[in-house]
Amino acid sequence: MNTITALEMNALRIPNEESLEFNGKIYTWKQLDEEANRYAKGLMDRGVRKGDHFAVYLRNSDHFVILSYAIWKIGAVLVPIHYRSALPEVIHILENAHIMGAICEEEYVDIMQKANEQLTKPLRLIIHRGDVEREHMEPLKVLRTDSIKANGTHLQASDYAELLYTQGTQVIQRVLYLHIVK
Repeated sequence: MNTITALEMNALRIPNEESLEFNGKIYTWKQLDEEANRYAKGLMDRGVRKGDHFAVYLRNSDHFVILSYAIWKIGAVLVPIHYRSALPEVIHILENAHIMGAICEEEYVDIMQKANEQLTKPLRLIIHRGDVEREHMEPLKVLRTDSIKANGTHLQASDYAELLYTQGTQVIQRVLYLHIVK
């Protein structure tokens, strides 16, 4: 069973049980699944497809969890970027992982814009957690749709789910590829 199947099964079997709590906000399994579906639909409406690599440059939060599920529901590959990453690390990950789009904290917008300007192939989509539209960026609120229906993307065990880059003192970052597991 993969992560998405587990989420969807829990949303059906124990819909009102608590699944996630962050800063006092509680999500049931049903709410978590529905929120992930809303954002998955918004990402798909903006051209994110199965197999696309999508970066998440956020602090730990409920949005990090929800958006991770949304990315997996599409069959896209999640590429988390540690919130303490400096510009050279961000550029390396975006370039090396062939990222098509990214979601970042409002406070990381400048780093994301600078990184995007230096990429061989600029990102097609950048979303930020602020409320104001910026040049070549959309606020996260426009990504959330009214659709709570699952998108029906078929995931296979051979599909990549996530690329994890090492952080810290290493000169050369290493990457770990995680597959969808049945």
